[in-house]
Order: sequence, then structure tokens, then C-alpha cells
Amino acid sequence: MSYNLILSVCLFAALNAPIKSNEIVNIDKGANYLAQDLHKQSVELVKRYPDILEMEDLVKSFDGNKMYAIRLSKNISQISKNPEFNVLKKHYLVEAGTHARETFNPVLVMKEIELYCQDYYDENTIPNFNMDEILESSVMHFLPLTNPDGFNLVKNGEQSIQTSRGKQSINKVVYIDQHYYKAGLRGVDFNRNYPSRYFDFEKETWVDFWKKTQDDLFRNEPSWAYFHGNEPASEPEVKIVMSYVDRYDFRNFISYHSQGEVLYWHQYYFSKIYNERSKSLAQICGNVNGYELMNKGNGIGSGYLSDYTTHRTLKPIVVIETIDVDAERPTPQSYYRDAYDKNKLLPLYAVKEGEGIGYYKYRLYIDGIYIRDYEEKRYAKAHQIENGGIIIEGEGTPKFKIDMP
Repeated sequence: MSYNLILSVCLFAALNAPIKSNEIVNIDKGANYLAQDLHKQSVELVKRYPDILEMEDLVKSFDGNKMYAIRLSKNISQISKNPEFNVLKKHYLVEAGTHARETFNPVLVMKEIELYCQDYYDENTIPNFNMDEILESSVMHFLPLTNPDGFNLVKNGEQSIQTSRGKQSINKVVYIDQHYYKAGLRGVDFNRNYPSRYFDFEKETWVDFWKKTQDDLFRNEPSWAYFHGNEPASEPEVKIVMSYVDRYDFRNFISYHSQGEVLYWHQYYFSKIYNERSKSLAQICGNVNGYELMNKGNGIGSGYLSDYTTHRTLKPIVVIETIDVDAERPTPQSYYRDAYDKNKLLPLYAVKEGEGIGYYKYRLYIDGIYIRDYEEKRYAKAHQIENGGIIIEGEGTPKFKIDMP
């Protein structure tokens, strides 16, 4: 190859690589960010890294704040438009910001996104991971802030509420200190508002256990925390997350909460095989961040995101409680750097685990379109009872579409 040709190739690569400039998300100033700041940063990240990032504005929150998803993969804007997107690559979901006062985690997720993008163009940023290979075979989905109304309330008080219905709702909620607030503006704790179901194999039927087992923290009216709501999925923010979970064939889930520096992994009503998968992922995360794995659950309580993802997908979910238990609320800036350093690579380890496992044998098709796969045949049949369709046994990547018999 001639010198001029080499020079031309180098110049072309340089012109098409994102210009290195100041960071968009500053973890050392994260405590100052509001929901609007994080949304603006998301837009800026996509502008800087258009080849690997795309952003989707979802339905707005109760108070009119933007909720959005960010997807990270090679050629993402092209492949996401492909009807077979669900099987072109493997999908992974990272979620944060469910509870209002847990203000560190949305910033953590935003900074993770920026870090991964930087490493894609400069492989010296993250040791032991090849982002080019990761983004070739996988799509990482991020829901950085699933309670923007509460996030702003904790930071700025009731002056942050934008709509008349938001102001009317908060006046009906029992709370004293805005800094300890966990719920949405209607006083419903989102992480108790998700539908909760499991399959009873003896009776061969799905069982609803939402709000049937109540822990000591239960509230029966709109409150700063622990009120399930009057019905499952009553809150628009919860519906948004549910819809996103159902759209893709996610291989596993990371859900960031605070605080305690512990990991939750066990789903009481589900099988030993399932829980072994979740525990394996939790152990990997614990080996990285040094957090303790919690014991098996006792089945008391319901409405958690983990209830919903397990019921709908039967894929592992690990709930990561960042930040020391004695920290003030909302999380002081002094905790951000240490918690970021401990947790910033966890989504990459989750992808590595999912890629190593691959697809399971039993695949559910509805109207000839692939929905998801199952490790256990009995659960595949349980979901067939719930959703219809047919079960196909297969190996490797599932076909997106099959001819119906």
C-alpha cells in the first residue's frame, strides 16, 4: 500500500471518528443534575456518537417530564429499523431511577454510556473488554431515569412540579421530608406497582400475588413510599417500563437502586434453575463491586420490577443497591466517585455472561414471529398458555419468522 493511500485512510478514519472534547457527563458534579439535565446530556451523547447510539423518547411521565431509552450498538440507527431487530443481536437492559431519593444511579448509568462510547473509539479506556466485539454482537439498552418527577422533587422540592395535576396530586400524599421521598407524585411506589404473577404447576394456572403478601412497610394510602397503588400498573411510568421490557428479547437485566451495597437476586415463586442463573449473575456483579449477596427471598411483598421481568421473560435480573447505608438522602456528591468506580463495568459483565449462555432450546412463536426463549420446557408451555402461539425446539440464534403449520 502506498504512503498516500495509507495517509488517505488515516485521514478518513480521523474525520469520521467523534471529536474528542470535554466530557458530557461529569460524575463529580452529578449531585447537581436535574432530570432535564440528564435528558439534555442524552441528546448530546447521541449527537457525538451517532454511529453507535440512538435515543428514543417514550411516553412522558405523570408531570410531563421526558422519559427515554438509549440504545448502544454498532450501526444502531440502521439495525433498529430492521423488522428482525430482536434476533439480529442479543439484547440487554439496564434500568435506574425508580425511587426518587436514589439520585446517584441515573447519573451512574449516563456516565456508563459515555464511558462505553469513549472506549469504542479508544480501546485504552476500559481494560479487559473489547467494545468493538461487544457492540458487534449485542445491543445494550438503558432506561436511565424511570421516575423523573420524583427525582426533581427530591432535588428541588415542590417548585419543580410543572403541571396543575402534579401539584394537586402531591397535596394528597403523606410525607414530611422531600429528601426521603421514594414514590411518584401520586404517592405510588413504582417498585410495588408492577403486576406480579407466577405459574402454579399443580393447578396449571397463572396466579396473581400482587399485594397479597404485605411486609411491615406496607402503606394503604398515597405516601412518600411503600403504597402499591389501587391496582397494578396504575402509574404511567410503570406502564412505560413494562412496555419496553415486553418489546425485546432481553437476555438479562440490571436494576440499580440505593442504598446498602448489597445485591438482590432471588425470586421466591420461581424455579431453582431460574434462581441459579440469577445468582450466578449476582455473584459476578458482587465479585466486581464487592457487594454482599442477600439471602433467598421469603415471598413477602410484591409489585417489584423483578417480579414483572421474571414473570414475563424468565431471564435473570440483579437488583444492585449502590451507596453506603449510612449516607444522607439524596445521595451527597462525596459518595459518587467511589460508587461509580465500583459499578461502572457491571453492565459489560452482564453482557459477557449473557453471550456465554446464548439462546435456550424452547422458543415461543406467536403468529409465526419469535417472541423469546426458555431454558425449561414447562415454563415455555406456561407462557404458551398465557399468550398463545406455539413452542419450537431449536439451537443457535432463533429464526425471526417461521411458517405456521
